Amino acid sequence: MAGASILPRPRQRPRRCKHAWLPLDLLLEIAAQSDPATLVRCTATSKELHRHIADPAFRRRLHLRRAGRFVPSLLRGRLQVDRYDGRLRLVDNTTAHVTRLVSAAACFPPAADGETAVWFWQAAAARDGLILISGCGGWGTDEKLCVYRPATGRSQALPLGPRLDNGQYVLLVGDGEEGGGVGRPFQVLKACFVKPPGRWRSLQIHAFSSKQGTWAPRIRSSSPLIMYGDEMLQRPGNSVVVGDTVHCLYHLDRTYYVLKLHVKAARVTFTELPKSFHRACRFLEDRTEQILLATSSSGRSLIVLVANNDMISGWAQSERTGKWSKRPQFVKDCGVMKGRPGSVRLEWFAERSGIVLVTAPDSSMFFLDLQSKDIIKCSSTIASRGTYPYEEDVSSWVPTFTKIF
Repeated sequence: MAGASILPRPRQRPRRCKHAWLPLDLLLEIAAQSDPATLVRCTATSKELHRHIADPAFRRRLHLRRAGRFVPSLLRGRLQVDRYDGRLRLVDNTTAHVTRLVSAAACFPPAADGETAVWFWQAAAARDGLILISGCGGWGTDEKLCVYRPATGRSQALPLGPRLDNGQYVLLVGDGEEGGGVGRPFQVLKACFVKPPGRWRSLQIHAFSSKQGTWAPRIRSSSPLIMYGDEMLQRPGNSVVVGDTVHCLYHLDRTYYVLKLHVKAARVTFTELPKSFHRACRFLEDRTEQILLATSSSGRSLIVLVANNDMISGWAQSERTGKWSKRPQFVKDCGVMKGRPGSVRLEWFAERSGIVLVTAPDSSMFFLDLQSKDIIKCSSTIASRGTYPYEEDVSSWVPTFTKIF
């Protein structure tokens, strides 16, 4: 109509875009295959996810992987037995606070007369939240073994195993939960070189399985590198696991090798390290404390470290070809010696956090982060000899998450 005012058309509200949600079972599958940090974030996103992740049924299929990177926060501290009260203790890396975990009497059953069965004991291996403890009741007595889980306080004493001297222990931890023992499936391997009179030397490996509860028949290897040699493993306490293969350093006739134990296939193979590595090790004062085996951040290949004075060099293995780099992949100046004589020592490597404990001649301690290649000062001044890294089992966090909603 002419002259009539034109009324403005009412504005329509914009439609809200509804985001599609992933199915809950798919989200749980992603969480189960993720690294610890992602698992915690998933738990904090909703009540529904929090409830399902805290369910014991979910924890049984929890497979915490590296996701292509180290997680330094998993390293809680160092394990060692207190020389005064004989208790296993955990020394915190940042605050130097000492937590007394357990005594020998709590881990090992008493003797037939009711007395303590073990007087001398120590941590023999640690991996994924479990600790292997070895002990004996005195000179000439049988060695006793126990696996302890600090997160729950549960322990499992192992039956008497093979009587082999100077053996190296390796602790392998499986995925999921199980009813008895420490609540996690595990294997204990004991490797030792044996040379009977008038016979060739061989490498014998005995394995204990928590599922079977017994020691399996021995694995025996007599390759030429073992038969004609007379040297031991380079560092009995330094073994790393890549997949289902255990790797150790082996030294024979001025040549360094990586000994690979294929657990499922029950066979042993050797890989020689590059010539540049041998040149770097030529004038080491103590090769048992200046050479260390580690892994890459992906956990699928090896790195071998050499400490010489103030410098730490690292040779890497190719994930694709398995060949070793001809030259060091990195060289790190620790900057702690300041012209003083001696060399830094490489104490141990923590597999999931990617941390190497480095000790100077004055007993000061540092951490080398293999992911960032940074040197971090350690606040603790407690002696590091005879210790093992303790990395927390993240699956034990799940039932103890505080309620956040």
